[in-house]
This record gives sequence, C-alpha cells and structure tokens, in this order.
Amino acid sequence: MEFNISTDIFEDLTYLLYNKTFDVKIKVGKENDIKEFSAHSTILSTRSIHFQNALSNQTKESGCFILEKPNISPSIFNILLKYIYSGKLTVKKNVKCLYVIIAAYDLQLQNVVEHLENYFKENDSAWKLPKDFFIISEQRQLKQLEEQVLKLACTDPIIIFNCKDFPQLNEGFLIRLLKRNDLELNEINIFYYLVKWGIVNTGLTLNKKSFSPILIFDKDRSILDFVIDTRKWTPIDFMNLEKTIRNCIPHIRFYQMSLGDYTEVKNEFKDILPNGLDDEIMQHFKDSNPLMRIPSNDNILPPRESACPFDSNIINAKDVALIATWINGGKGKKHVFQFKNIHFKFECVYRSSIDGFDKYDNLYKYKRVVIVIKVRNSGEIIGVYNPFGWDISYRSIQL
Repeated sequence: MEFNISTDIFEDLTYLLYNKTFDVKIKVGKENDIKEFSAHSTILSTRSIHFQNALSNQTKESGCFILEKPNISPSIFNILLKYIYSGKLTVKKNVKCLYVIIAAYDLQLQNVVEHLENYFKENDSAWKLPKDFFIISEQRQLKQLEEQVLKLACTDPIIIFNCKDFPQLNEGFLIRLLKRNDLELNEINIFYYLVKWGIVNTGLTLNKKSFSPILIFDKDRSILDFVIDTRKWTPIDFMNLEKTIRNCIPHIRFYQMSLGDYTEVKNEFKDILPNGLDDEIMQHFKDSNPLMRIPSNDNILPPRESACPFDSNIINAKDVALIATWINGGKGKKHVFQFKNIHFKFECVYRSSIDGFDKYDNLYKYKRVVIVIKVRNSGEIIGVYNPFGWDISYRSIQL
C-alpha cells in the first residue's frame, strides 16, 4: 500500500522560510533595490544545481554561507525562493514573467523555465511588445522564445522600429529580424529603419532638422518616426555609415522594391549600397512585371511573404490575402487565407498615379474587378469588388 502525501512535506518546508535556524544569507539586487534573504543550505543544494555548485565553493562566515545575486531583483527572487521551498510558483499580474524566466534560468530551476516558456508559447497575449522583444534580444539563452517573439514582431514591426530602444538593438538580433520572410513592412521602409539604426550606432552628429521624432518623409512614409537629411553629410559620414550597416545591408531585398522606391534609395544613399547592385536592379526593372519575376540567383533573396505580387503603394500581400478571403465568402479575420495559398490571380491593370484618369475607361473589358482607394492624409483604405465587370455608361460608383 502506498500513499502520496508529498504536499505535507512541502507545507512543512515552507514554514522553514520563517524559521531563524538558517545557515545561508543571500544579498539580492543592486543599488537602491537590495534585500537580504535567509535560507537553508541543504534545501537550496537539493532543489537547485546553481546553489549546489555555489555553496560547494563557499566556506561559512560566522556560521553562515554568504552569497550575492545582484542580477536578480528582490521581488523576483522572493517568488523563486518560495517555489524552492513550497513547490508552488505564484506570479502576480504586476510581475514581469520574462524576468522570472531569466532568473529561473540563472538559478537552474528547469521546471520553472519550462512551465513559463510553455505559457508564453500557448498565449500570444502574454507578450507585451515592444518591451518583451528587447528583453529577449539580450537573452540568448532563451532560444525557445526567440522564434515566437520574432514572429509576433513581424506581424506589427512598426512598434519595434519606432520604439526608442530600437537603435540599441544588438546587430545579431537585428539581422535575425531582417532575415525574416514574414516581416510585414514595405521594403523601402525596412531600409530606412536600418539606416536609422546605422546613423545612431555610427555616432553621426545630427541636428533636430535631420533627425526628429515628429517629422516624416511624406504621406507614403507616414509610419516613419524620423526624417533624414544627408545634404550636410561628408563622404566620411557615408563611409562610416556603410561600415556600420555592412553586415545588415545584404538582408535588404532591393529586388522587392518598386522602381520608384529603389530610385529614391539610390539617389539618397548610393554610397552605402553594395557594388554592382544598381546595374543588376536596373536590368531587373526592364522586365514588364519585375515583382513577379525576381531573378533566380543564390545571392538574391526571395520576396517576403508580405510582398505584393504587383507594384502597389496601397496594399501588400497580407491585404491581398484578406481581400481574397472576402471574395471567397469568408468574413472577419479569423480564417484569412495565407497569401501563398490563395487560388486567385491578382493583376494590377490600373494605377492612377501612373496611368492617370484617362485609362480608367478601359476597365470595362475586365471582369471581376477590385478597386482600392487610399484616403488622402489618412491611413484609411476603402474599396469595392465587382464580379460582373463595369459599365462605363455609369460615371458614379458607390464604395
């Protein structure tokens, strides 16, 4: 006959936390947030390999082992110390779970690490971006969470790129972000954010006119939180910037830009672009539909999943997938097609900024037409789908 009464043991051990028969003092925290904890060497050594190793290399002073943990806050350590004694992990809402994982990893409390990692994997809502993104970027030991936070960041990268901490992002993690195929942002804006990162990390002297959080490039760049003015830059400034972003620039997908976007980049930053790129890009744009036929070359990155299959300043692949879902009878955003899985072929047959309004009358020959309009001075996009074609005798269209 066997009975499991281990809970009684943990309850008894918990009482030891408030018992004065301790033989370990642990100084936790730093600067103005320091607290001394008391514990028992036998329990610490049994429950944590970290403490087992630390105590084996210590000798007692006045009957106590003296340890220090300046890299853990007292509030987080208190949670883990209670877990060590009771087997219960209680994390209140106002406590940052990621800090608990980091501290548990340091103390080699593997069960805590695994349970909290699973919690984050199963609950996207547990992540608090952008702060958690930058926390993970500095914790290379948390490999299990890196992939998830990068994936989440790619769905809304603006909150990462516009965060005040973005210029301090380490190069390795920035490259991991730039390499993502699912990064949902126009390629020219990705390039400009890389330049922003490079400017700060190069140490260029920038006045308020050339770098300001309240200025933007134009209506098509309204997501950017800065403006760049290179008119006062010297050749050395460009040279230093090129050195700073040299390892990152190969991950910019210039072939995915429109001709207008690439020309804008070339005119402003030709001195930091890879040698030979311009000739290759201009040859590429001689193709009648360059975004559909990116050259097959091991050195050329494929389009990101967010890339629109045609040259558009209004919608991207994610928007196209949503439109395809609606056309197919789907409602809401719960079951939206992935762009690569849609069974419609979209073709841009009219673009007002290029074709003018005269060509609009030619749309009557097309069946199943989608019209998309961006409201001026607004991020709002409106549109209509007509599965029967257009009758040019009607001059008004209600959207």
